[in-house]
Amino acid sequence: MNTPLRPRFPLILLGVVIILMMAIGTTGWLYLRQQQADLRQKVQDGLVAIADLKIQQIVNWRRERLNDARFFSKAAFVAEDVQAFLDNPDSAAARNKLLDWFRLLTGGDRYAQVSLLDSQGHVRLAVPEWRVAPPPTTREQVAKVLSARDVIIAELHRDSYGDEDIHFEILFPIFAPHASSDDIPGPRGVILLRLDPYQFLYPLIQTWPTPSLTAETLLVRRDGNEIVFLNELRHQANTALDLRLPLDRSESLPAAMAIHGQQGFVEGLDYRGIPVLAVLRSVPDTAWFLIAKVDQEEIYAPLRRQARFAGMLFAMLMLSAGLSVGLFWRHREARWLKSQLAVEHERQILAERVEYFLKNANDIILLTDADGRILEANDRALESYGYSLDELQQLNLKNLRAPEERAQFATYLTELFARKHALFETVHIRKNGSTFPVEVSSRVVEIGGINYLLGILRDITQHKEHEREIERLNRLYAALSQVNQAVVRATSRQNLCDEACRVLVEFGGFRMVWIGELDAQTQAVAVIAQYGDESGYLKEIRVFADERPEGQGPTGTAIRANRPYICNDLRTDPYTLPWREKMLWHGFRAAASFPIHLDDRVWGVLNIYLAESGFFGEKEIRLLKEAIMDIAFGLEHLQQAARIQHLAYYDALTDLPNQTLLREHAIQALATAHREGTEVALLFLDLDHFKNINDSLGHSVGDQLLQAVSTRLKHALRETDTVSRLGGDEFLVILAETGPEGATQVARKIQEIFDRSFELNRRVLHLSTSIGISLYPRDANDLESLLRYADAALYRAKEGGRNTFHFFQPEMNVAAQERLMLEEALRQTISLGQLELHYQPQIALDSGRLIGLEALLRWRHPEQGLISPAKFIPVAESSGLIVEIGAWVLREACRQNQVWREAGLFKVPVAVNLSAVQIRHSHLLALVQQILAETGLPATELELEVTESLLVDHNQTVLDLFRELKQLGVKFSIDDFGTGYSSLAYLKRFPVDKLKIDQSFIRDIVNSPDDLAIARTVVNMGHGLRLGVIAEGVEKEETVCLLREIHCNEAQGYFFAKPMLAAEIPQWLTSQSVST
Repeated sequence: MNTPLRPRFPLILLGVVIILMMAIGTTGWLYLRQQQADLRQKVQDGLVAIADLKIQQIVNWRRERLNDARFFSKAAFVAEDVQAFLDNPDSAAARNKLLDWFRLLTGGDRYAQVSLLDSQGHVRLAVPEWRVAPPPTTREQVAKVLSARDVIIAELHRDSYGDEDIHFEILFPIFAPHASSDDIPGPRGVILLRLDPYQFLYPLIQTWPTPSLTAETLLVRRDGNEIVFLNELRHQANTALDLRLPLDRSESLPAAMAIHGQQGFVEGLDYRGIPVLAVLRSVPDTAWFLIAKVDQEEIYAPLRRQARFAGMLFAMLMLSAGLSVGLFWRHREARWLKSQLAVEHERQILAERVEYFLKNANDIILLTDADGRILEANDRALESYGYSLDELQQLNLKNLRAPEERAQFATYLTELFARKHALFETVHIRKNGSTFPVEVSSRVVEIGGINYLLGILRDITQHKEHEREIERLNRLYAALSQVNQAVVRATSRQNLCDEACRVLVEFGGFRMVWIGELDAQTQAVAVIAQYGDESGYLKEIRVFADERPEGQGPTGTAIRANRPYICNDLRTDPYTLPWREKMLWHGFRAAASFPIHLDDRVWGVLNIYLAESGFFGEKEIRLLKEAIMDIAFGLEHLQQAARIQHLAYYDALTDLPNQTLLREHAIQALATAHREGTEVALLFLDLDHFKNINDSLGHSVGDQLLQAVSTRLKHALRETDTVSRLGGDEFLVILAETGPEGATQVARKIQEIFDRSFELNRRVLHLSTSIGISLYPRDANDLESLLRYADAALYRAKEGGRNTFHFFQPEMNVAAQERLMLEEALRQTISLGQLELHYQPQIALDSGRLIGLEALLRWRHPEQGLISPAKFIPVAESSGLIVEIGAWVLREACRQNQVWREAGLFKVPVAVNLSAVQIRHSHLLALVQQILAETGLPATELELEVTESLLVDHNQTVLDLFRELKQLGVKFSIDDFGTGYSSLAYLKRFPVDKLKIDQSFIRDIVNSPDDLAIARTVVNMGHGLRLGVIAEGVEKEETVCLLREIHCNEAQGYFFAKPMLAAEIPQWLTSQSVST
């Protein structure tokens, strides 16, 4: 009954499985298609965002450059300076004024070159100077500017002669002062601003915001029927303006699509012929096109891996389903056949079972005759030896033994037949010649009266390897322990490295170990310690860490990759090819290199060589890493100890002897001079105006300058002399066996080294020094007195105008004592109420109205009367007392101004002078907020006066502080404007409200055309920058009239009122009838 149904059942089941598999496959295919679409959209969104961002950055960059050019083209002071130079090119003042402006523009990598060209395109002035005359293209651009009378931007180009650099140029006309571009007279000249695209444009184009192996941004333009690539490409070198592709044969090139007007997301082939996804954008107001692209292979690679995995999974599912159906059918078939088969004889079943057991046993089973000839073998034996059964039956058991084991075979047979059984270990050989250890269990069996040998053999390779690994680990643990002891006992770096190499060889069982130190500049790896190099291998090699051939081995690879490099077989590792023959000749078979880290950098490398291959496993590498860490710890500990020992006697910044070592050298020099009857000179050095540099350019530049000064001083002195840094900008030089003449020569030599400028971070700094000199035994016999007298002489040198030297004279000691007494008295001024503020009114010149008051500090000493600020302010600044005094001045001025406001007298700002020391050492922002809160004075009624030197080079810390104060409403003015480091840059960046023309320019303005020109320039500049301008030191009515003529806003001086106490201000207001 069931017989007809049996053939149809598997077909139905197979059909169901096929339909199910098709459904699964279709679903997977649809899913992958959707994933591909989602991935493509994600890439499109990313490329669009990157392209739009870079377009915006390029547009902003071009707009900033255009704004600069338009500003300077219309700036009156630029036109005046250019006209002054063109009218009188031999005038050094006119030339230097333009050169200062040009250097300001070229500072900070903003512009590569600034040039003034006349109407014929000839260079009249340039920074830096042209190496050759401008190319004809530049003269053509000048003609265009003169014709257009406006700013133009020249296309990116490479000069056809002269330098071969790529340039981006902006040209703008310069008209006569106070003339617009619509006047009939033509421009006086043209300013050419050259920019280096490698400073901003190319880095902007070439950077990619996310990790990618193939993504890049291209900038292109059309030149006739060619596509010109404007920037360097990621996958091809030297392409900027040099790579050109024909436009008519590049239809699939994204750059060609962009030039033909296509925008947005596209697919195509890039300049390498590689399929890419790209976003095309045109750069507004230019002929440029920007392409952001990425290889399709990189984008779709993860999806293809998913597809392959899904395919494999589907195939395995199909195979599993097929096997399941087959097994199910076989199971049904077996049950059906079982009922048809007769039960076989019990002995036949037993024989089959025995045969199955023998053939499929995990161990090797051999049956031989009494002479050892092989008769039978199971499948495991055939698999282990690599022979067929026929081949194996042609062999004797002796042939399966390794050659070195065959000599004992006859003895083995004799003992076996005598004892009837044996258990031992030996080594067997395979057909391919490889050997493996076996454990043999043999027994003599008798079958039909004939003796046979039955052997059961077990491959114990893994067991032996485990034993060897345990032995290796035990050796490494012993070596690690010895390394730890070496670290504890080491007295020097060399001692530690030598001992580490020795114990690793003797206890670790290695053939050779060496330690190399990396030279960061040359990238050479020098052998500093080794043990075991008996054959001289290290003398035959040179090792580097960079990409040169000598750096491609294990050592260089480990250093570059910053991780251990392991080679378990030198015969097969490609990285050892340059050294392979030499290594093998010296008996090495395996090697490893471990980088050693000190101070978070690769300091060197430890290299291990073995005579056996396959040594390094995971556990061995872990233990060796621990040993390397211990060695690195020991080296770092020794280095820190040496550094601490060094810092105990040397200055951390300049590496000059500190005061401790200085005193030792000085005492020794004085003792020697006393014994031998010679002289010793002490030179006390102080750097002139160093605080101005430190305050304006920052402590980092100040530290670099101190290091440069220290280097020059060491080179200028003898080896027997001692130069030490005492702290800050003070140095002391001890000259043994030197009298007045020798001290004079050295002092002049020291001053000569300061005649050369210091170049730091593209800044050129000029510095001088003042020197005080004391002599042993002429001035004193002890070190303390000599130091004190040298300091007194130094003070006299600084009083004498600086940049000079003075020998100690007895009267200087009196002046030094007076200065100390002044400082001590100054410390008590606030608590004793000896300080007072005088207020000088500030007047609007157009109306005579009171518009402000400047608070001026005075010290009323009970015995000496009023002490001049010029005398006590420098002492306050040098001692740091200016911080406390400045806080008192600020609080008192705000309090008094609020009293006047509440009394209804007036509501005008009070101006308070700030010292650079206050800004550097006090929390000025918090102090101003606290005082304004305490007094109730509005922030808009407080004006802070600062000097120009404080603002030099846009010190970021000062800039941030001023901006925060400006947000409170506080006003800022620049005091003594024109006497310091005048620069348009800080006027643009700092939140300045007012310029104060120094009284040195105002005092003789009526009689001095130069002073009048300076005052007019400051006024015009201030008005051009929308700043207020006030003149100081006005004492005559003629001066007032002249200031009104040049449109100066405000003034203060004795002509209007002398500085007065707060109580005198109301009476002055009444007597003068000044409006408020």
